Amino acid sequence: MNAKVKSTFYNIQNRFNKYQRAVTDALEQYRQGMEAAKERSKAYKDEEGALKAEQEKLAAPARQAIAEADKALSDGLKFIDIPDLKEALSEYLCEKPTMQFMGTLNVYKDYGLSMSRMELDSLLIQSDGIYAALRAVASLAEKSGFRVSVPPVDQWQDEIETIERWTYTPLCYAPLEYAHEALEVMPQCPQRRHDGSIMYMKQSESLDFILGDADFDLLVASLGDAKERWATAFVPAVTAFEPKKDEDGEVITPEQQRQEAVKESVAQVVTESTEGEKLAREIGQDKAAAAQASKNISKFIIDLA
Repeated sequence: MNAKVKSTFYNIQNRFNKYQRAVTDALEQYRQGMEAAKERSKAYKDEEGALKAEQEKLAAPARQAIAEADKALSDGLKFIDIPDLKEALSEYLCEKPTMQFMGTLNVYKDYGLSMSRMELDSLLIQSDGIYAALRAVASLAEKSGFRVSVPPVDQWQDEIETIERWTYTPLCYAPLEYAHEALEVMPQCPQRRHDGSIMYMKQSESLDFILGDADFDLLVASLGDAKERWATAFVPAVTAFEPKKDEDGEVITPEQQRQEAVKESVAQVVTESTEGEKLAREIGQDKAAAAQASKNISKFIIDLA
């Protein structure tokens, strides 16, 4: 994957950190203001009424600060970071193996050659981490009794969509320790459709902020791993077929597994390659050269079967 995406992920992480600080600061100021207001309200006969009046005055600026933090995060992710990730993914899917590499694989295909583990490792190095090249090697390797794990397109696309969900505003997020203040400052939370559009606003509940906090923490924690995965060359894992038992206790030999892999490998490779091309087009990479490259890749993989 394009190494420049590492800086994009740093940018994303910084935006989430800044957003969390802004929301936390707004709720902390509200908490401190309410603590002082509770003391002042004791001087009034209608203590509850006096406190409620101050609460409205304190909640308004906190709510505004959170709305501004929502918009800053949404705009920053939507217009700067997400397009960079989509472009990098599209470029990765459309990258074409070299003619020399394709010729080497055709030798194995045309002469029905089996490959050793050493040969497989060499081919994986020569693939240069190119998605189509890895898929092609995986197809041939299965015919020689090896499984090569190649990352599915959906893995990266899911990460993009997870980050993209945070471009929706309002977000209805608050750190867990400020859930009580969040209920008072943000009395309503949006209920969304799959595309992020708001169906309606509902009364906020503690569960909304508990789930929002957990979702936020999970995303932030995963960004570090995603950054390394996107920014470095993919290193596939290779395993050999081992005898195993089916549900009835019958032993499935490595040769039987190998034969089944031969049947399934072609359809699997072609299907995932086609999905990659479709995703690339949806991302906007419809330039003639990229489209032609994708067609050549698909034809090459089909020819290998």
